[in-house]
Amino acid sequence: MARHRSDSLARAAAMMAALATFGVAGCDRAEPPKFANVSDVEKGRPFFDPTAAAESTGAGTPDSSAGATAKAPASKEPVEVESDDPAVRFGWTRDKDGYIELGFMDLTLEGLDQELLVEKLIYPEDYADTDLEWPPRIRALDGEKVALTGYMIAMRWEGTTVPHFMLVRDLMSCCFGGAPLPHEWADVQMKGKGAGYWSYVPVITRGIFRLQGITDEAGYPSGAYTIEGHDARREL
Repeated sequence: MARHRSDSLARAAAMMAALATFGVAGCDRAEPPKFANVSDVEKGRPFFDPTAAAESTGAGTPDSSAGATAKAPASKEPVEVESDDPAVRFGWTRDKDGYIELGFMDLTLEGLDQELLVEKLIYPEDYADTDLEWPPRIRALDGEKVALTGYMIAMRWEGTTVPHFMLVRDLMSCCFGGAPLPHEWADVQMKGKGAGYWSYVPVITRGIFRLQGITDEAGYPSGAYTIEGHDARREL
C-alpha cells in the first residue's frame, strides 16, 4: 500500500472540517430537490434530468409481455470510436459554443480505487512502475471546454458573487452527509468577478476541465477535477 494512503475516516473528518471553515455548515434544512435515479441515467445527460429515468427505463409505457425481464444496466464505459475529438470519441454532445455537455455520471470512477488514482496525480514518482491508469474518457477531457452540471457550494464570496466554489454531484455533500468522493465534485475557480450563486438547484458551469490532484487542508487526497470557470448559470 502506498505510503501516502490515509485512513478513510480521518480523510472524511478533515474534509468536513475544511468545508465548515468556508461556511458550509451554515446550510439550512430545506428539503433537497428531487432527481432521477442515477443508475437509470444515460451518459452525457445531467443525472438529475427529471425525464431521464422515464426515457431510459420506459416508465409509464405498458408492458406488452407478462414475462418480460428487466432491462440490463448500461455499461459504465462508453463505446469508444476512433476520433481526435473526445466528444465524438465517447459519444458526448457539444453546446452551441463548443463546450462538451457532461453530468457527473460521465466522470464516474465507480469500481476503481479513487484514492490511489488521485495519489498518482499528486505523487507520480511513487507510481511510475505501476499500471494504474485513469480511464481514457477522463484523460481525454483534460484541457477541454466542458459544461458540467451539478450543485454549488460556495467556498469564497466577493460581495454578491462567488469566484470559488465546489460543484458537487448532489446535496449530500453539504447539509446531509460526509465529504464527497473524488468523482463526486469539481473545484471551480471562476475568471473575472465570479459567478452568481444558486442554492439547491442544478447549475451548469462552463470552463476548461483539468485533471489534477487536490489535497484537503490536512494533506489527504480529496479530488482530481478542476474547472477554470468561464460562466455559470442555473439549469432551466
